[in-house]
Amino acid sequence: MIHFLELLKSHRKQKYQKILATKQYIKMRYKALKVISDINNVNIANYERYVIKKNILTESFLLKTLNYKNTLKEKSILLKLYKRFNYSLRLKKIYNLKMIKLTNENENLNSYVYLGNHIINFEELNDLQKLNTILKINDITLIKFDNNNDINLIPYIKKNILFEKSIVKKYAKKTINYSF
Repeated sequence: MIHFLELLKSHRKQKYQKILATKQYIKMRYKALKVISDINNVNIANYERYVIKKNILTESFLLKTLNYKNTLKEKSILLKLYKRFNYSLRLKKIYNLKMIKLTNENENLNSYVYLGNHIINFEELNDLQKLNTILKINDITLIKFDNNNDINLIPYIKKNILFEKSIVKKYAKKTINYSF
């Protein structure tokens, strides 16, 4: 398992370029994800809706807009966060309304998991775009997850893992049927 996490870290460092996934890699990945998804559920709390002001606090914005239907402005911000994450594989703590970072401090695991939950419900993206991002977010989850500190994230992480498994299974069936 430790070897697999080191492998994930190296893939992330290379920004997933020239990476080839073998059957063994995929088995190790799903074994590691299963360890997290087998942890007992914690209830999801409801939060007040996020009010967009001068600056956007990334984690707070992602968490507080999760349980609500998003407005056009929120969708626009989410799309920009999605693009920013896919480009740099990082999110910063604070952005202004034009999505220019105001701090160099990277976000913690919570923000990435919440972003994954938003992406699952995002209608503007197709399944492969969603899958690409969810795979990266789940890699970050595997690397940074701490059972003692991140127990409240379990329901959100499970949603990301289940989405990944369902989409991978869907496209695996299409590929197998196409090749025969």
